[in-house]
Amino acid sequence: MRDVYATMFRLGSVERPHGPLLEAAAAAALDWVFEKYPGAPPPGDIGAGSLSVARDHAEWATETADDDERRLWSLLWRQHSQDDPGLIWRTLIHVAHDGRETRFTLRLAIESESLRIVPARYDVGRQNVVRLLAERVGARVDDRDLTAWPLRARSDQIRGSYVTDYCSRGRCSATRDQCSCK
Repeated sequence: MRDVYATMFRLGSVERPHGPLLEAAAAAALDWVFEKYPGAPPPGDIGAGSLSVARDHAEWATETADDDERRLWSLLWRQHSQDDPGLIWRTLIHVAHDGRETRFTLRLAIESESLRIVPARYDVGRQNVVRLLAERVGARVDDRDLTAWPLRARSDQIRGSYVTDYCSRGRCSATRDQCSCK
């Protein structure tokens, strides 16, 4: 198994900082899964359940701590690749609420059903569930609201503390003509 995409962020935004974020995020994630299977019956319970269609399978559950404030919702979804039936896309989502804030994590991996060595052929980008969360409940990364659609920026448009921080960690090559660190 090889991870090909991962993300983590806080849920909520300046406009929508409160509310039942765990439930809203779980519902958005299930909508994302179920849109792949138009004939499947909708999930009866977002707290726990499963879906099996052909060789694909998803299951989800909620765990609650003794104090009833800390909760974890998890989804494991395994779907076979449309390009190569011997490959499986494995998506693991966690939505965790610790009593103060709610966090979302997603890991997307690819695995083979049989032992074989093949080069990676997939260019994986932002998953649609991230857009759904940004639209429905809001999301924050580094104290900034996450947009529903990715923003594109050129290196000459990036200014301020990010560039200073990037350069202070030695990630800017001194041989580059365009380096902002000089």
